[in-house]
Amino acid sequence: MNLYSRSQIGSRVARIVRVAGKVEAEIHVVLCSVLDHTREHGDYTALLPLLNGLPKGQRVQAIAAWLKHFSGGKLVARIDSEAKAWVCELSKERSDSDFDIVGAMAITFGDFTKEPAPTTLDVKALLRIIEKKATSDEVNKDGTPKVTAEAKEFASKLVAAGRAMLAA
Repeated sequence: MNLYSRSQIGSRVARIVRVAGKVEAEIHVVLCSVLDHTREHGDYTALLPLLNGLPKGQRVQAIAAWLKHFSGGKLVARIDSEAKAWVCELSKERSDSDFDIVGAMAITFGDFTKEPAPTTLDVKALLRIIEKKATSDEVNKDGTPKVTAEAKEFASKLVAAGRAMLAA
């Protein structure tokens, strides 16, 4: 890697800003096109190489939220924990009216959600996460619980112990 001089940095920054704006605009057109194609044909597969190919700094989670919203929750993109890749699920129970193409065209994924600020996990926040799992009644698609009874019991004990430590 060759580092830039001060005079080169300014021109490189200007180029990055110009190119980044064009890239985001192109991503927006592609996403709207995918959404419309999915509405019409039930095919979202052209989206997967984009989701899996974008760099981490491109806010792919924001794209997933945007897709879910403008498909009325019928197109859901998520990371497959085993494959470590983006996958999509398209509801069989959908209609054209679920897809808000006009609304999608009006707002980019970057403007749709705020970029979260980095946070530090403290004990209170950790306890809230564990407590959420301890009280979860969510089920998997096959009807099995997302959190087993043993895990709920263990999480409840962890929360109680954590709160006792904080109170001491």
